[in-house]
Amino acid sequence: MSIKNYLLKDQGPLRPDNAVAAIIKNPSNDYLLQLRDLINGIFYPGHWGLFGGGLEKKDIDPKDCVIRELKEELNISFNREQIVEFTNFTFDFSFSNRGILSRTYFEIEINQDQMENIILGEGSDYGFFEIEEILLNKKVVPYDLYALWLYSSKARFKN
Repeated sequence: MSIKNYLLKDQGPLRPDNAVAAIIKNPSNDYLLQLRDLINGIFYPGHWGLFGGGLEKKDIDPKDCVIRELKEELNISFNREQIVEFTNFTFDFSFSNRGILSRTYFEIEINQDQMENIILGEGSDYGFFEIEEILLNKKVVPYDLYALWLYSSKARFKN
């Protein structure tokens, strides 16, 4: 089935929740993205996006969630000191009785050893890409694309 069919024809339920995402950069300043599976019932199947996921009851805070998600999705353990909160987006899902939900973005620098030990646990592919390629040539989840643009442009924002 094509991306179009998954995006436009899937009528299955979606269950948005509070979530986290990781803006992961390697020593060459390339960004790590996940190619989302082509399956029904997920946001933006077949698009590139940031690694992360929804908060669960066992997560004490969003940082615990991103640590758990990255272990599940990449088989890499990050410590809390490696993870810095970057920004937070809120989404109003009141139209579906879900209220106001948030997506917290964290910045993480990955080292060579961690890069060599990636084992993809979710998604159909992953890769490191230059920001120009991401912004101009990749089909990226829109809210992750905006977060990456903000992150790559943060020096332009004056105090």
